[in-house]
Amino acid sequence: MDLLALRSKIEFRSGSEPLLLGTSVEIYRIVALLVHGSTVDQLLTDYPSLLRKHIETAQAYANIYPDMGRPRRPNHRRPAVEVIRLKSTKDF
Repeated sequence: MDLLALRSKIEFRSGSEPLLLGTSVEIYRIVALLVHGSTVDQLLTDYPSLLRKHIETAQAYANIYPDMGRPRRPNHRRPAVEVIRLKSTKDF
């Protein structure tokens, strides 16, 4: 995939990570989930707005422009959601 064709499939919003065009899904989130063992079919089920071509685009983009930040957690939950599900503060 050439760079111009690839960049035309990416949406760049001010102050956010690159998104797959036509979705609100972050490229590096998809790639991190794949790296941590999710399958393409699982991602297509979890993210109904994605098509197989979106996942291929995310992989190609991440190969050319690797994420330079901290490693992502492999699960979908945010820490705040995990804290809310605790039954008491003893679970900390």
